[in-house]
Formats: sequence, structure tokens, C-alpha cells
Amino acid sequence: MFYTLLKTWKPSIFQGQNRSNHYFEGWYFKLVDATAKNVVAIIPGVALNKKANDSHSFIQVLDNVSHSTHYHRFPLEHFHASKTILDIHIGTNHFTSNLMDLKIDTDEGAVSGKVRMTGLHPWPVKLFRPGFMGWYAFVPFMQCYHGAVSFDHLLSGSLSIDGRTIDFSGGRGYIEKDWGNSFPRSWIWMQSNHFSTPGTSFMASVATIPWLGRYFTGFGAGLLYKGDFFPFTKWNGTRLENLRIDPDGVAFSLIRSDRKVEVTAYGKDAGLLRSPVFGEMAGQVAESLKGEIHIDFSVLKNGSWERVFSGAGSNGGLEIMGDSEELIQGLQAVER
Repeated sequence: MFYTLLKTWKPSIFQGQNRSNHYFEGWYFKLVDATAKNVVAIIPGVALNKKANDSHSFIQVLDNVSHSTHYHRFPLEHFHASKTILDIHIGTNHFTSNLMDLKIDTDEGAVSGKVRMTGLHPWPVKLFRPGFMGWYAFVPFMQCYHGAVSFDHLLSGSLSIDGRTIDFSGGRGYIEKDWGNSFPRSWIWMQSNHFSTPGTSFMASVATIPWLGRYFTGFGAGLLYKGDFFPFTKWNGTRLENLRIDPDGVAFSLIRSDRKVEVTAYGKDAGLLRSPVFGEMAGQVAESLKGEIHIDFSVLKNGSWERVFSGAGSNGGLEIMGDSEELIQGLQAVER
């Protein structure tokens, strides 16, 4: 019982302690070197599906230079996770909120090295709003839950990926995670912490959410700017307006009572990641690590909008998946 309560307010830790079937959980570590030329996403996780006899742990590696994705598969028993902190072992590989220590050598390739993360900026956790999900974190049986572990932090150390060594010292990182049984049918996801103002980071997600035999479009975003964090979420009264989607890009506005952010994002050179379908890693996600995310952040003063920040974030992660019309119609259904 104590663990069940604890993990709600600590979304970064392993949530699937009592799950054995139709379940996935994965952590997304994005690493950008100081030159901003090398971007790598490392995704450790676990997939549980007894029916398909396919339960296992894994580490996915997505590289922006080669646009390649490697899925390193491990036996389920190689996965071990702490009940109280973000501390994951997959075989000889170790992941915490401050350290990534890799010793991967499989038929898919080889990755080795250590990267340290310092100065993390997590999504604030409060009593009735435990992170990105807000009060939705208390709703049982949702298809997918999300946690924002760190919007921005400093990197040190290096990795060797299939013989190519990347020094990440002085670079910047980002960490998030997902868990549940499947990804949504349709979604948009984006993230960048490489804006002209150092320490600025933006993440946004828009997705179809099944509920009582129907669905609606849910959304959430967070902006870290000059040490302050600004959430834009469905559960805190934000409105999502002017959603426009095409195969290469997306645009929308997020508006609260006294602040708004207008977003335009484009991606290119996507790599294919595996994604969960009822605990089986049978789906595919096209993710660009070369996205450009332009944001205009404004606050309401004396009855008019005053622009606080405008800039384009580079090296952005960007996914536009599924039926775009479904996302728009689901949003309109909520508005009605």
C-alpha cells in the first residue's frame, strides 16, 4: 500500500511493480553534445505480454547522425528497478536521474560509456497535481501515463556508439517517461531545450485519450524560462486553439487566463522506434531529432498581450503520429 501511494507522487520511479501482463514502461534520455551536432536518444524499458510470450526488457538507441535506430533486447529477468528512486538496471547497464552507464554488446551493435547529469529541472510535483498528469494521475486504467523527469540539465562524459565516440561534456539533456498498456492511437509530441536563451526548455504533447468507450483529445505542455516553470495543461484550465497539422509540421496555441504560448514545429530525417501495443513492442514511431520548434511566449498585462520570449529551439524531438483529423475532432468534441 505504501509503495502504491508513493509512486503516484514520484512518477520518475518504476510504476509497474505489480504488473505482469499487457504493460510497458520506458524512460527517454535525450543527449545533445556541446556542439549541438550530435543528438542521441537512449530509451531503456520493459515490455510485458504473456499472451504473445514476448515479455522482455530493452534499450533503444536513436542517433540523429545516422538516422538509425537499434533495439537491444534483453531477457525480462535482466530488468531490476528500485521502489523508491529512479534506479534501473538492465543487465550490466545502469540508469539513474544522474548517471547513465552503458555496456551494450548485442547483435544490434555496441554502446559503451558513462554520462552524468547535473542540475535537473523536473516538472513540479504537488499534493493534488503530481507532475505532468495533474489530477489525471489518480485516474485508474488509463491507456498511457506520462512523466517529465527533467526539462533541462548539464551533461558530462562520453559514449561510444558502434565505434563512434561522442563527448557530451558541456552538452544538455532531457528526461521523460511513459507507462501503461499502449501508446495512443494518434498523438503529437515535441521537445527542445536548445533555444537562444540558455536554460529555456519546452515540451508539449497532444493525444487521443480513450474514456468510457469514447475518446477525447488531451494535451499538456511545459515551458522552463529563466528558472521559472510555466505549465499549460488541460487540467489547469489551458485551452488548445488553432491546431493545424501536416505531414512535416504542426502549429497550435496554448492559452491560460494570463499567459499563452504559440507554437510552430517542423521535423526531418525521422528514425523509427518501436512502440508498445498492449505490452508488446509491435508498433512503430517515426521520431525526428532534428526538429525546429518556434515558440512565442506572452503574458497578459493591462488587458493586452505582451511578448516575453520568442525563439526557435533546435535539435528538437518531434513525433506526429496517427490520424490528424482524429486529434482535431477530439479537441472539437471537448470544446462543444
